[in-house]
Amino acid sequence: MKINYQICQNCRLCVQVCPSKILSVNENKQTYFKEERKHICLECGHCMAVCSTQAITVNSMTYEKDFEQIPENNINYPEFINFLKTRRSVREFKNKPVEKEKLQQIIEAISTAPFGAENDGISISIITEKSVIKKSLPLMSKFYRDLKKWFKNPMIRYIIKKKEGIETFNTIKNHLMPMINLNHYDLSSYNAITRDAPAIIIFHSKPDAEEHTEDAHICNTIAMLTAHSLGLGTTIIGLIGPAVNKFPELKDLFKIPQENKVITSIIIGYPKYKYLYSVKRNRQKVTWI
Repeated sequence: MKINYQICQNCRLCVQVCPSKILSVNENKQTYFKEERKHICLECGHCMAVCSTQAITVNSMTYEKDFEQIPENNINYPEFINFLKTRRSVREFKNKPVEKEKLQQIIEAISTAPFGAENDGISISIITEKSVIKKSLPLMSKFYRDLKKWFKNPMIRYIIKKKEGIETFNTIKNHLMPMINLNHYDLSSYNAITRDAPAIIIFHSKPDAEEHTEDAHICNTIAMLTAHSLGLGTTIIGLIGPAVNKFPELKDLFKIPQENKVITSIIIGYPKYKYLYSVKRNRQKVTWI
């Protein structure tokens, strides 16, 4: 970490924006990096991004490699809210592949996502090969057929509640089990797992990576919105992760490291139908203080 004092204007904006308070001003009224705080640098890039003379260098980051000029144009609130209202979860897709260019644009958008502590803690697997998706379905279906049997056992229900938490337990009990009891995921008449989507994006991470769960969900949300901007439809899918985490064969099939844990996933394709109305869901549980 260093400052080029020959071009530094001593505006001290970097001092103000550093979230870890690593930068300060010495007795000579020069900005400097505190040695005792350098190790808590997030490498967020705030100090470099606010410097008009490019006088700051943080670790291996460079202006040429890691930064670009922020566009002046921005969308206003009416445009943004209208964009959000036009998005629907899509589970019926045209028999049309998603272009690699559009998937790359989604990944580019994900790269702008905020992160908690580790800026590259999330790994991404993109599956567009029909044969691979088709090969994965029997094991995924088996997982949910097995879950039906497991959930009848009080001891296993207790273990699930203790290990996965009450949120996951209630989701299984109140949402998944009614579907499973109707054989919704048995593939006999319909693929209700991946919905025959032509593309799947899976977000996974090492289990001990800092704040990886929140980071993965943020990345998935950005993927969803970016896909919508590209004329694609999506649904965030919670069914894929548990099955992949259970069966090593699925991790191998999707080229996911065995030590990694799938956090979330999304199915992507061209919408088969066009919706005419958005659904109003006014948030009632809002407290102003």
